[in-house]
Order: sequence, then structure tokens, then C-alpha cells
Amino acid sequence: MRTNVALMRWLDLYSTGIEKLDRQHENLMDLLNCLNEAWRAGKDHEVLLFRLDQLLDAVGAHFRDEETLMGDKEYPDIDLHRAEHDFLLVQVLQFRTQFAAKEVDLCESMLDFLRDWLRDHILISDRRLGRFLRGEEKPQ
Repeated sequence: MRTNVALMRWLDLYSTGIEKLDRQHENLMDLLNCLNEAWRAGKDHEVLLFRLDQLLDAVGAHFRDEETLMGDKEYPDIDLHRAEHDFLLVQVLQFRTQFAAKEVDLCESMLDFLRDWLRDHILISDRRLGRFLRGEEKPQ
């Protein structure tokens, strides 16, 4: 199997202009890549579960930080943004439970789902949040 295939790489177009968020996003990409590399290398279930849990822990911490920042700055779209976070968490935690119980396997479609969700969320919702926080986008 081919290893060291990055599923997602940091690009300047992902930048929100908020350093803490950008660093966290880059870390999430790194963790997603670690999970992908472990899967492609044929690592055992426990290693994959460990990598998935690392990613989930970082996602949870990032979402908490982001939601705290949105609340502190009275971001007008906080409810919609939080709903996007909740949607991902429900999907991935359900998968994690089934994966831990060995009811399902990690597969390329799950990795693609995570990549696509993260990419789209950063490019649309998080960049909009960044514009608001930098004072470039006013509440409607």
C-alpha cells in the first residue's frame, strides 16, 4: 500500500486571518493526514482508533475555542455555525462508536467525508467568521 499520501495540505486560501484558528485548522489537517497514513499503511484497529481519537479530541477543543470566541464577540451567525459543528460531531461520534465496536471499518469514503467537511467548513463558514472578527463583514 502507498503511504505518506497527504489527504489535505494547508494552503493560504484556508487562512481566516485569525492566527489561533489557523494554527488549529492546520493541526486538524495534520491529524487527519496521520489517520489517513495509518489506514493506508494497514495499521491495526487500535492504532486507527487512537488516531481517530486524537483527531476527535482536537476537533472538540477547536470547536469549543471557536464557539467561545463567537460568543465573546457576539457573532450573529453563531447558531448556524454551531449547528455545523454539531452535525459533524454527531456523524463522527456515531462512526467512532461503531468503529470501536468493530461494527464498521475505516474506509476511504469516511476519510473523504472528513476532508471534504473540514475543507468546506473552513472555506465558507470559518473564513466568514474571520472576516467578521477582523471587522470586514458586518452583521446583517
